[in-house]
Amino acid sequence: MDGLAEREVLLWSATQSRLLTAGGAAYLSPSESRPNPCELPHFYLLQCDPCQITSVPLTPSLPPKLIGAWQRILFSSPNTPPSLTSTPSDTHSYNLQSSRFFIDMRFPRTASLPLFPLSPNQSPRSLPTKALRLLSRQHCFAGITRLDHTLDPSSLSFPFSTSSSPSNRGRCTRIHCVDWNFHRSVPRTTFNTWHFEVSQDGSTFDETSMYSVRCVQGQNEVPAYLERWHRYAGDENGERTLVLRMVGDRKVVRDGDGHD
Repeated sequence: MDGLAEREVLLWSATQSRLLTAGGAAYLSPSESRPNPCELPHFYLLQCDPCQITSVPLTPSLPPKLIGAWQRILFSSPNTPPSLTSTPSDTHSYNLQSSRFFIDMRFPRTASLPLFPLSPNQSPRSLPTKALRLLSRQHCFAGITRLDHTLDPSSLSFPFSTSSSPSNRGRCTRIHCVDWNFHRSVPRTTFNTWHFEVSQDGSTFDETSMYSVRCVQGQNEVPAYLERWHRYAGDENGERTLVLRMVGDRKVVRDGDGHD
């Protein structure tokens, strides 16, 4: 990878971080306090046994309208210049959500960077340090999505509401068992918890941070970020999913109809 590719990836990564945290200004309000460290994204990765994540207590399944394959069409943050807003023009995104498990991938869309700089038979161990650094700055994480069934959906408000029905709203927490950004020395200390509102037809949903920021135009608290997701064509509205599970030392892929 040349110097231009490296600069592009590092700039993309820094911009994504700035949007996520509203430039580092995001904070957790007292009403959103989360005392349970088991809900931190990297808790099970720090235990050196990410498979323990399957022991996370079950919560009610996610609303059917939230299940499927999604593309992020907007990523914005208050107090951040509009020029930094992220769209499909700068980011490839694939957000796959089943009733419990998720895989979420975001990669910079740069002309000078191959999406995957690995040949089919090449191990990441063979890559030079610089290439590994650039891969780790991209976003690929997976694990469990938990629905907060104790929250009253009608208590949630959204800055760009697309639905008037509380049944299309809720709060989720994601716990990771795979994360390219994970480093044991600097684990993530903020919760991957967000509010969602699905459109009436189920074609889009808004995701907003549970962390807040004060808007420069006033003293009102607003979510630290907004992500808008659009359903990929052909995902059959989440009615067919694939699950990878271990049976002894054998991997089995099972589809949504229960066929191996």
